[in-house]
Amino acid sequence: MIADLHVHTRFSDGSYTARELVVEAKRKNLSHVAVVDHDTTAGLPIIASLAQRAGLGMIPGVEISAFDTRTSRKIHLLGYRLPLPAPHVEALCAPIRERRNARTREQVQALLEAGYPITLEEVEEIAADSFSPEELDVWEGVLFKQHVMELLVKKGAASRMYGDLYRVLFKDDGICAGDIEYVDLFEALAAIRADGGVAVLAHPGQQESFDLIPELVEAGLAGIEVFHPDHSPEDTARARALAEDFDLIEVGGTDDHGTFGSPRRLGEITAPEAGLDRLLSFDDDEVEWLVKTVRSAGDLARRATTDGIDPKLKAGDIRDLVTAHDMAVEGYLRDAIGSRHPDHTFLTEEDETLPESTAGPAWIIDPIDGTTNFVSAGTYFAVSVARWDGGEPVVGVVYDVMADECYVGIPNRGAFCNGVPLLPLERPLPLEASVIEVSSSTMRRLKRDFGVETKQIRKSFRAQRALGCASLGVIRVIRGTLDIYLSATISAWDHAAANIVLREVGGAAVVEIGDEETGERSHGEASTSPPWFRRDRGLFIAARDRATLDALLAHLFRSGRPPVTFL
Repeated sequence: MIADLHVHTRFSDGSYTARELVVEAKRKNLSHVAVVDHDTTAGLPIIASLAQRAGLGMIPGVEISAFDTRTSRKIHLLGYRLPLPAPHVEALCAPIRERRNARTREQVQALLEAGYPITLEEVEEIAADSFSPEELDVWEGVLFKQHVMELLVKKGAASRMYGDLYRVLFKDDGICAGDIEYVDLFEALAAIRADGGVAVLAHPGQQESFDLIPELVEAGLAGIEVFHPDHSPEDTARARALAEDFDLIEVGGTDDHGTFGSPRRLGEITAPEAGLDRLLSFDDDEVEWLVKTVRSAGDLARRATTDGIDPKLKAGDIRDLVTAHDMAVEGYLRDAIGSRHPDHTFLTEEDETLPESTAGPAWIIDPIDGTTNFVSAGTYFAVSVARWDGGEPVVGVVYDVMADECYVGIPNRGAFCNGVPLLPLERPLPLEASVIEVSSSTMRRLKRDFGVETKQIRKSFRAQRALGCASLGVIRVIRGTLDIYLSATISAWDHAAANIVLREVGGAAVVEIGDEETGERSHGEASTSPPWFRRDRGLFIAARDRATLDALLAHLFRSGRPPVTFL
């Protein structure tokens, strides 16, 4: 993983628009970026949405302009993994933005009176330049001195952003010199923690703030910026030593402001991988253990793709394959989970026996979802593990093995990809403009068992595709690259984990439950178990939201839909 954890955009004093940042990060082959605009979180949802669709890990953050009142020093504090919205951070930062905007307007007036070719309207125009309409809707309109200098450079009054004119105007006794009032350092730290974020001291070498670390750690500081353009080798060494002494997360980045005068550009300084791992880890030992276990199981499958795989047929069906690797991965997962939880039960794809009951703690495992893809192409397959307890979901993990993307859903705590929070799904398209994944075997069952006029399906949607991995089909819905996943030929282990992730981003799913009156299942499990905990294959639909799902059900089953339950 390669991560630049200190980047700014046009939502504060950087030059990148949301789209420009995502495109540039992908061009530089970065796995993660952290957007830490000064004193605002306004742009984070838009940037995160674009990054999510592009497969870029975008860590929502902020850089708060703080002040240590005892030593009269400016201190910048980074907040990472902020939830969206981040109410405590926003409440703290709103006055900073107001003061900064007022001060910049005063500076523009002073420059205008001094004869510089500049107007407030022109500064406002250049600050909003390149924003999309969506970005303009959420931009707070805060002006920075960088916008003033950008205009002066554009008009030929200055040769570059931070040259002689900048020093004359904004430094020492210049007509634009002077800082605004910042917030208290420890209040900033408390706000980040109150929102559930990770507080990190920014560039301590630049601001000579190393001496504050013991007290900040006591107040909840979790990390230190070790690698930064303004750090000397001595600063870096000192920061690393303090990180070791106080067990702090080590981060690093370019502090890239784009064309607004950054000494280093995106990706030229990156965070240590160990620091990134700690930053993205879950504050939950059980979830951390499960993620590592599933990743290890995925490693077994990944290594197998270089072997000569000899598939077998289940019940003589050429479309239903099993390999020795399916059995090995399932055995590994059962052994690992059973060692930690010896009293738990299992519902797995390759085990022919059924649990007497899944009413208590139960694990639903698909060792290699997409075995045909695994055998034929060595890609687009997943390891899928879900835990349910008393009929309620506890955690779901879907690991896209070859993409090295691990998706986690935790009820009421969110959904994550490689530790980065996933955003709620955006408003869906109309049904006729949707992309649906549906296979030919599902089409045949819909027509045979439910009387669906399948010819109309082909004419009713923008596109239909079948890629052969149920859990990753649902993940595509979660990522916003697919609108509907529909199958009439999958079992509980195919969708159990992915559905937990789907619910945490606002998606919706439905399963066929058999008899509408009794809810009976073919294997006679305890009635306290959810009715879809079964081995037999049935109907399953996942969609971006409940409205899309309801519209699809009405469209397909015009003469009455089968008995289903919403998950």
